[in-house]
Amino acid sequence: MSKHIKAKRTARTAAPKDPTRTLWLAGLGAVSLAQKQGTKLVETLVDEGEQFKARSEKYVNGMSRDVRRAAGDVQKRVKGFVTPIRKRAVDTARRFEGVVTDRLGELLGRFGVPSKTEVEELSVRVGTLNRKMKASPRKRAA
Repeated sequence: MSKHIKAKRTARTAAPKDPTRTLWLAGLGAVSLAQKQGTKLVETLVDEGEQFKARSEKYVNGMSRDVRRAAGDVQKRVKGFVTPIRKRAVDTARRFEGVVTDRLGELLGRFGVPSKTEVEELSVRVGTLNRKMKASPRKRAA
């Protein structure tokens, strides 16, 4: 190796004594690398972004499916729990309604108030009488 090449290499590899010069050269090196590898770096970032998007969509779809399943399971459990309670409540309300109706009917009967059935029977009898009266010839008083 010649003295000239050796001296050049040593000058490059040796630490510069001026920190300003060091920073300047580092900045120039960064700009040079960015120019050389800028397109490659952007392509790498785009590829990574696409992969991340695909992983995120897969994760979100899985979570959505799991949430729908869990919601369906909860709905079935609640329905299984509520249905018997609802049936008992409806049966109890019907029995209570029957008891109240019977007791109220007895109370009204004691005061001489006719029941619904008695009023309906009376309406039928009045209707029959009315039809008979319309059908028979009328006699006028003189």
